[in-house]
Amino acid sequence: HVRSRQKSSMPKTGSMGLQSVRPLLLISALSMTGPSLGQSCSNTSSWRSSVILGGGQMAPVFTVPNASDCCTRCASTAGCSCWTFVTAADPHKSLQCILKSATQCSGSKGQENRVSGTAVPPNPPGPPHPSPSPPSPPPPSPSPPPQPTPPPPPPGDVGGTRYKHWDQVQGANYVPSYSTDDVKDIFRPGYWNATVVDRELGYASHLAVNSLRVFVSHGGSLADNNTAQFIQNYVAFQQLAKAHGLTVLVTLGTGERAPFGTTDFVNSIVAVEVPGVVIAYEADNEPTSDMIEFLVNCTLPALNAASRNPEVDISVGLAHVGEVTMVKDHVTTLNWHSYNKTTEVDSMARSMSCKSTSTSSARPSNWCSPSGLAGRPSHSPRRTL
Repeated sequence: HVRSRQKSSMPKTGSMGLQSVRPLLLISALSMTGPSLGQSCSNTSSWRSSVILGGGQMAPVFTVPNASDCCTRCASTAGCSCWTFVTAADPHKSLQCILKSATQCSGSKGQENRVSGTAVPPNPPGPPHPSPSPPSPPPPSPSPPPQPTPPPPPPGDVGGTRYKHWDQVQGANYVPSYSTDDVKDIFRPGYWNATVVDRELGYASHLAVNSLRVFVSHGGSLADNNTAQFIQNYVAFQQLAKAHGLTVLVTLGTGERAPFGTTDFVNSIVAVEVPGVVIAYEADNEPTSDMIEFLVNCTLPALNAASRNPEVDISVGLAHVGEVTMVKDHVTTLNWHSYNKTTEVDSMARSMSCKSTSTSSARPSNWCSPSGLAGRPSHSPRRTL
C-alpha cells in the first residue's frame, strides 16, 4: 500500500477466493515444537467423535484449525490430560480447543460437532520380552547443536511508516467464495465457514501471496444482532491467517453506519487484534469526499486513540491519489488505488513535500456517537509516499 498498485480495493459481488492485487509481510506460521508432539497425536484411533470427555476446562480456550492441532496443543501444555475440539460445523463455538487437567477428564457425554482425545493415546501391548541381549556399545558423542539461522538483512527505507516491511509485502484482497453480499458476509454468523477459509488461505502460498486485505464491515457486524459472534469469527480468521503465515490489512467499513456506534465498533475490533497478524487499519474503503470529512473527525481519531501498537499503521483506502491531502495529517501511511496516471502520482508526490496543512478547521464535538470522541490524535502521525 506504499504507492499501491491495486486495481481496486473493493472486490466485486460474487468474487471467488483470492483476488490478485499488489502489494500486501511474511510472518512465521503458528507451529508447535518438541520431538514427541507429532508422535503423540499421530494415532487417531483413540479419538472419540461426537463425545465430550470429562467436564470443566483449563484456561484459556484456544482457536485452532483442526483436531490434530488441538491434540498437539494439549500434548505441549503442562498438566493437560485430555482435550475436546469443536468442529467447524458448530454454529456457536467453531474451532475452539478446550484443554482439561487429569481431574477434569473423568466421564464423558455425547455432543455433536465435538472430537475428544487424551494427551497421549495408549500404546498397544507389545510382544513378549525376548531373552536378554548382550550390552550395547556406548552411544556416540552427541552432535553439536545446529547453529541458528542468521536474521534476514534489514528492509529498505520505507519512510516514516510504523510497519517497516512494506517492501516485502505481496498481497491480495480476500473475499471468501461463500460471500453473497460481497464483503459484508465474511464474518457474519450463518455465513462464516472456517473450513472454506482455511482451504482458501492455503492457496496463498501457491500464488506467492504473504498478506491479505480483508473487510471488517460495521454494517455486517450489526446485520444479525449478534456482534459478539461476528467478532469471534474475525478472531478465528486472524488465527487461521497466522497458521498460514499471512499478515492482514484490515479495512473497516465505518462510513456505511456513520455516525452511530463508530467509536465502539473501532474499539471492539482493535481490542481483539492478534499480535503479529494485523499490520495496518484503514478507516474505510474509497469514501466519497463528504464521507472523508466524517472519517477525519470521527473514525481516524477513534483509531488513533484505540491502536497504540507501534508496528501497526493507520490509513484510509482512497480511490485517487489527489485525495491524500485531505487525510495526510491523520494517518501514518498514504494509501490510494491505481486509477491515476503515473504523471499525476509524480506531481502529487512533489506537492506532498511541502508543509502540511490542516484539512478542516471546524471539528464539532458530536461527530462520533455515543462516546463523542473528536479532534486530532494526541500523537504526531507519520506520512510516507
